[in-house]
Amino acid sequence: NLSYNLSTWLQPGRIRHSSPHSNRTKWSSKHNDGVLRYFDSPVHVVQVGDDSYANLMYNHTLRNKQWAKCMDYEYKFISLDKEEIVSDDKPCVLTLKVKHIRRALRSITKGDWMLFLDLDVQFASTTCTALDAILPTMSLNKSQPCEFMALGSYHTFNTGVVIMRSTNATLQLMDDWYNRQLEFQTCKGPGDQYSLQSVVLDYASNGKYSGSCDEVADGHHRNICFRNKMISYGYRKKSFQNVCLLSCSDGLQCKDCHYPAKDICNEIEAVFWHNKVPLNLPPPHL
Repeated sequence: NLSYNLSTWLQPGRIRHSSPHSNRTKWSSKHNDGVLRYFDSPVHVVQVGDDSYANLMYNHTLRNKQWAKCMDYEYKFISLDKEEIVSDDKPCVLTLKVKHIRRALRSITKGDWMLFLDLDVQFASTTCTALDAILPTMSLNKSQPCEFMALGSYHTFNTGVVIMRSTNATLQLMDDWYNRQLEFQTCKGPGDQYSLQSVVLDYASNGKYSGSCDEVADGHHRNICFRNKMISYGYRKKSFQNVCLLSCSDGLQCKDCHYPAKDICNEIEAVFWHNKVPLNLPPPHL
């Protein structure tokens, strides 16, 4: 059963330096390098996949390791067990992805942050603190602290970059996402995004969502159904409770940013490059 108690998403606020015109702020804490940072507790960068695909994405993972080292983040690559991949009764790879994101979040200390990156995601900025500069701290809808962040384009989520704080609320969200993915076992295309969107609709509707979008076979129309449902529940921007979704123009990444023209994503300036073809870049710096 999903949890719809909004009080579980409320977390104590922290002192921030903020602009009255924006919800993008930075934590009031400095590291030894004197640079103001967004995250006020340890950060764990996690990537999941099989070794053969990781080797193909070597330049991506190398760049991410360089960025993590620059920021004093812990980097961890989780290699999928070969038996888990090739067994006759194996779950699909997308289910394994959600399973290991959930497990990794449960393995870190409460209050720590975890940044999950798909293997075809590469840190693209020349400045190590580029991510800190674009992240919101407060949800657009309820002015609650952000604890789960991802790209929310015009019509869908993209789970190639997911930023989570380990709290009771996010742990519950990950449990619900994994259980819904087990139920769906959607192994083609962005199947893990569909299961997350289904859970989000449950949350946003306070448990009244009927599952109608889950029955739409065509992926594009399923995404449009998700968008329309969120609007009908009063969440036009799709951010709600402590789930904070960045728009395409915010510059997190550009996957699934096809339209509309008013929400253009600049791939050259985006913090993460989400493409199997790597960028040839020097190590990032502070």
